[in-house]
Amino acid sequence: MEHIRCRCKHCYKSYSYCTYGNGPDYGTEEGCSMEYCGECQTAINKALAKIEVKYKPKYKEIMPSLGLDKIMADIKEKVLKERENEAYFKFPTLISYDDEGYDNVETYTHNGKTFRIEWNDKTPDDKHMFIQMEFDIKAKNFTGRHWEAKTNEDTFSEHKSGRAMLERALEKFKESVERAPFPLPSMSPTMGSLFFMDPIFDWDIKIPESRKRIPRHKLRTWKETKSGKLIRSLCMPNNGYVVSFDLAEKEVLKQLNDEVDYTLDVQKYDDEEWRTITKIVAK
Repeated sequence: MEHIRCRCKHCYKSYSYCTYGNGPDYGTEEGCSMEYCGECQTAINKALAKIEVKYKPKYKEIMPSLGLDKIMADIKEKVLKERENEAYFKFPTLISYDDEGYDNVETYTHNGKTFRIEWNDKTPDDKHMFIQMEFDIKAKNFTGRHWEAKTNEDTFSEHKSGRAMLERALEKFKESVERAPFPLPSMSPTMGSLFFMDPIFDWDIKIPESRKRIPRHKLRTWKETKSGKLIRSLCMPNNGYVVSFDLAEKEVLKQLNDEVDYTLDVQKYDDEEWRTITKIVAK
């Protein structure tokens, strides 16, 4: 427990903040925070309570196609190797109640996005991949924007589902109750709510400088990074891009996830109008 002397950012009153808890029992003001005194923080909370929470993060299932699953596997291998080299202390199995209904959850961050791979103990080969997206609470649908991760670095963590473990425990408890010689009172299900707010950033989009067209039959090649949704849009008729015959035969456009970024190998002859995509891999 630590008491910190603070000055309110609004009224500039000097007050004490306790890291363990606040109120008369801790010798501090009720409801204060590290930034505001109890009076100002209470007023802020009341004002914000009148504004509805508009969005929340929610996981959406996607296809682990075009190398996306390999990217996650490489991140996991790298992180586990770093833990071995740093004599990483392995904690007991972590428990979480935040899952999509599976027993095991692996969480990754990559390119500022959060991914998950989940599966059940009974079907370890049947794995499902998810990406964290922005969900409109009022409209009850995804907005098409991913929920920004707290880091742009590649990270990996794993945990067991507390929900699944609790369900199994309840099943065993129910079996024991059925064998019990006395009746047990029924209980209403637990209720809970989560208030969550996070700023939404508009990231700068870098547009490459246009190049002067030289009307020669010279082949130029380069790489581009685009989302699956944008790639499909560019490959529509009269939009300037086509896929190579090999990619078309494999119907690669159908394997794209709208929310995932991909690296494209693109080629174009100076005297031709179309750009041809020759390779697509998850970024």
